[in-house]
Amino acid sequence: MVVSSRRGAMMLMLLVVIIVGSIIAMQILPGEEMITHRALESTLDTELSQVREAFDLAYMAGEMDTETALASDPILMPADDDADALKKTKLEAAMVKLVARGYLRSDNVKDPTVPAFRWGSDYANFWQVQGNIASNPSFEISESGAVINWKDYEGNDIDDVNPHVASDPTFLQSMQIDDYPYQNKLGSVFGKEGAALKLTR
Repeated sequence: MVVSSRRGAMMLMLLVVIIVGSIIAMQILPGEEMITHRALESTLDTELSQVREAFDLAYMAGEMDTETALASDPILMPADDDADALKKTKLEAAMVKLVARGYLRSDNVKDPTVPAFRWGSDYANFWQVQGNIASNPSFEISESGAVINWKDYEGNDIDDVNPHVASDPTFLQSMQIDDYPYQNKLGSVFGKEGAALKLTR
C-alpha cells in the first residue's frame, strides 16, 4: 500500500515537472529564434560595412579611375542599365580586385541570411548596387580641400531659412548612421571634425 502511494506521488511529480518544462520551453524557443535572427543581422551588418569601406577606400585611392588606378585597371561598378547577370559579373570582378589590392580581406564576404548553396547563384542572391541619396549626403562643394559652399538635395545654396537641411555635428562618426568607424557619412568622407548635414524633410 505504501509502495503504491509512493509510485503515485512520483508519477504526479514527474507529470508536474514535464508540464512545467514544456511551458518553459514554449517561452524560450521564440526568444532563441529571435536571438539567432538578430545574430545573423548583426553579422550581415559587419559584412556589409567591410564591403562598403573597401569600395570607399578604393574610391579615395583613385582605384575607380583609369588614370589613377593600379596598372590603369580600374575597379568598375555596374551601370544601372546593365542586365542582372552582367551586374553580378562586374561586382564579382570588383570584389576580386578589392581583395587583390588589399582593400577587402576576402572575396567570399557574403550575406549569412542567404543559404550557402544559393549565394552567388544569381543577382538576387548576391550583393546588389542600389542608388542611395547618401552617396554625397554632405552636399559639399570644395576647392583645395576647403568647403566653399553647401548645397541642398536639389542643388540650391543652403541658408538658415532652408527647412530641408540642418547643421548637426552630433551625427559625426555615429554608428547609427555610418557603416563603419570614421566614415562620417553625413560629412566629409573620413573627416574627423566640422559640422555634418542632416536631412530633415
